[in-house]
Parts: sequence; structure tokens; C-alpha cells
Amino acid sequence: MAQTTEQSLGAQEREAYRSQDYQDLCKAIGAATENAEKLKWELEAARLRHATWQTLEVSNRTQDRILK
Repeated sequence: MAQTTEQSLGAQEREAYRSQDYQDLCKAIGAATENAEKLKWELEAARLRHATWQTLEVSNRTQDRILK
């Protein structure tokens, strides 16, 4: 906001929001947030696959004990 020649606070804020730097920053924040959410859900999916695998292994071991 300090880079503008406007005197009023509202005009300075308007110019700051209109600046290309601000627009680029908003887009970068959006992309980073999207990527973080994607990674979060990929991690959650991996945790669920691991839990499923563990459950199947316990079931297989139990079944092997019963059949021996």
C-alpha cells in the first residue's frame, strides 16, 4: 500500500488489491493450498491401505493357525 501515490487508505487498499504482485501472491497461495490438500489426502489413502493390509494379515495368520 505504501507504493501508491494515493492519499486515502481506501484508495491505497484498492490499488494494493489491484496490483499484479498481489494477484500473483493470491494465485501462489491457492496453488500451494491445493497441493497441500492433495498430499494430505494421498497420505490418508496410504494410511487406509496400510490399515487394510494389516487387517488382512491378521486374518490370514488366524486362519493359518486354525487350519494347522
